[in-house]
Amino acid sequence: MYLPRFLFSELLKWKRQADHKPLIVRGARQVGKSFLIEEFGRREFKNVAVVNFEKEMTMRRLCASEEQIKRILNQIEIAKNLSIEPENTLLFLDEIQACPDAIAKLRYFYEEFQKYHVIAAGSLLEFVLDEKIKSFPVGRVETLYLYPLVFEEYLDALGEEKLLKFMSAIGPDETLPDIVSGKLKNLYRDYLIIGGMPEPIKKFLLTSSMMDARKTAENLVQTLDEDFRKYKTHFDVSHLEFIFGEVPKWIGRQINYSKFGSTLLTSQQVSKGVELLRKAMLVTKINAITSAQFPLAPRTKIHPKLFYLDVGLAQNRNRITKEILDSELLSSVYGGGLVEQFVAQEILALTGPAQKPELFFWVSENRTSTAEVDFVLPFKNHIIPVEVKSGRGTSLVSLHRFNVLYNPPVSIRVYEGDICLETIAVKLSTGEKISYKLLSIPHFLIRQLPRFLSAIAV
Repeated sequence: MYLPRFLFSELLKWKRQADHKPLIVRGARQVGKSFLIEEFGRREFKNVAVVNFEKEMTMRRLCASEEQIKRILNQIEIAKNLSIEPENTLLFLDEIQACPDAIAKLRYFYEEFQKYHVIAAGSLLEFVLDEKIKSFPVGRVETLYLYPLVFEEYLDALGEEKLLKFMSAIGPDETLPDIVSGKLKNLYRDYLIIGGMPEPIKKFLLTSSMMDARKTAENLVQTLDEDFRKYKTHFDVSHLEFIFGEVPKWIGRQINYSKFGSTLLTSQQVSKGVELLRKAMLVTKINAITSAQFPLAPRTKIHPKLFYLDVGLAQNRNRITKEILDSELLSSVYGGGLVEQFVAQEILALTGPAQKPELFFWVSENRTSTAEVDFVLPFKNHIIPVEVKSGRGTSLVSLHRFNVLYNPPVSIRVYEGDICLETIAVKLSTGEKISYKLLSIPHFLIRQLPRFLSAIAV
């Protein structure tokens, strides 16, 4: 079953470039890299030659040899019984992290065999880059990043074409019709449980069963845990499993590593484990900034926040069911973290596939102040504050303080209400008066934020 992915259009752009470079698609395990690339090959090329370096030891030995690229291609043709023609064949090198020599050889496809179309994919490339590759082909390859399906990709998979068209056309000064808003809220709540990993979504599409999707997600979590043996030379596997299992309990909150590990792990062990999971793109670490000015400078001594690979997997880890979510029995702390997890995923994907994004939150340097803004979003030459509320959230004290200090062209509230563009005028407890523009949008419209910002001339 093919799930539409926004990255497909980026692959098309790459193919049409006369001076294209070998392409590396990076992402965590099980986010759909291999399936997407093979589907792209079937649709856009006459032939697809797939080499899986984890499964094919002979191919690993071949690409690690001193053979010239042309002879390597000839032997792949014989093994796969097809012709690798520059214009008509996609050469797909899957799990390329298992063959570091193949990564180094990608340079030759740019320098000597540029007409060939070569895509590589890998999930643990950071470890290979750190330890085994002496000469990475910098400037001779392109990189794209793939994440779990965002909410709008999930809607696309459901066939909600009319709804997507409506979402892409509504303006920041319009109101959502009740029918549209109600439908989006229900679909959004389903997504919070199913998540954006391809396999649970496919299972839900096949069976329409939330329970089946959750079982698939549970199996997926176990598969990711089993993958930790790949880190055994880097870290104690049991420690890594513990850290990975704990992250969903802390989403949306600042992490004190000494408390996070309880009495089981030291803060240094937790820090090292988090760094390994971050490199594998299984968790995202968000650092604090205290000055919303370019260039953004993370304050590493301030406790960071951690977010999980996927909101559905996080719910599965925490045993949150659709019934619990619908019953409004979640604690305010976890409810807020859940929505922040969703927004973090959406913003990560919004940053663009061509670069590995960094996310930041803002805290006040004033020790007497507790002001904190959940995310700051660089947009053109501005830094836009984004405050996330699990409900309708009327308290905007942190946004007030941010505006006093930095006067952004607009501030963003992501909440459970309707679209609303307004001017806020308040008198602070310090006696200061402030007036600023506030754009409020519902959680499920976060992907439309760049378009909204452009529409209001930010």
